[in-house]
Amino acid sequence: MPVGPIAVLCMQRTLNKSRWHGFVTGLGAAFSDMIYALVAVLGMGLIISFVTTNQLTIQIIGSVVICVFGVYIYRSNPISKIAPIASPQNFLQDFGTAFLITISNPMIIFLFLGIFAKFSFVEEMSIAKLMIGIVSIFVGAATWWFLLVSIVNLFRNKINVRGLGIINKIMGVALIVLAALAFTASLKGDTFL
Repeated sequence: MPVGPIAVLCMQRTLNKSRWHGFVTGLGAAFSDMIYALVAVLGMGLIISFVTTNQLTIQIIGSVVICVFGVYIYRSNPISKIAPIASPQNFLQDFGTAFLITISNPMIIFLFLGIFAKFSFVEEMSIAKLMIGIVSIFVGAATWWFLLVSIVNLFRNKINVRGLGIINKIMGVALIVLAALAFTASLKGDTFL
């Protein structure tokens, strides 16, 4: 996972307040992800034919977007995103701010659409199984946030925030390489995933 604004916010709240403030912040982002996954699943039937008829174009555009995102992550400085927290917040405010930041990024729905469109079994699943899948997305994201803030909390006195820049460089290069591989596979008529 690249160290983006929400991860930095979770780490910041963990370091400045407590592990639970960081975790509740992550839950706000996870809840937003679950809503976008639900919207993607419900709207999939309407756009699945569009995706299949324009698969090559979508794959090429998706590869370019992933590459641009990789360059952005590579060049970003997570340290500049860490600002002192001016006033104490409660858990509801922690949850709400992360939810609003994440829900304001509608590009996430395209991520879920791309993932769900790749797996044809999604359209054959019952509503109950799809809902279990949606809840599983929330549980998976919540688990990721819990692990992240637990690790940050564990190394709270030893963590070097400048090391986040190295993580961004590695993740940026990885995304650029994956985008190049996906672009090449699309031109050959293959699917990368």
